[in-house]
Amino acid sequence: MPKLDSPDSRLKQWLKSARPARESIAGWNAEREPDLPEYFIDVGPVDELFRATEPCIVFARRGCGKTAQRKMLATQCRPLDRDGARLAVNCTVSDFERVLSEADGDVNQTHTIQHVSALLYSGLTTFMRNWC
Repeated sequence: MPKLDSPDSRLKQWLKSARPARESIAGWNAEREPDLPEYFIDVGPVDELFRATEPCIVFARRGCGKTAQRKMLATQCRPLDRDGARLAVNCTVSDFERVLSEADGDVNQTHTIQHVSALLYSGLTTFMRNWC
């Protein structure tokens, strides 16, 4: 049991007092959260992505908010924002299912070129659907 004044205890107290009206992040995956914009916390680096002049890929460990960042970024870009000046290629796990199936489900048998191919395919089809 955490001490009453420990960081863990204070975090639990804060979370209890700041609890949103409905249970947020119920599925532990931002992909399934329809109300994500209601409780998303913008930590700042998203603005850096919009200032970048080159395409960006975001890498982070599991649970670090990649999906939430991707979803919130996408709302400010094409195709979700029809007037957006940037195109967001919204890659999900399903975009890489073919890569995994080609490797008979063994992620250790996948190769970088397969992932690059999947990214290019997803980007090209998104571009073609929205700007051509």
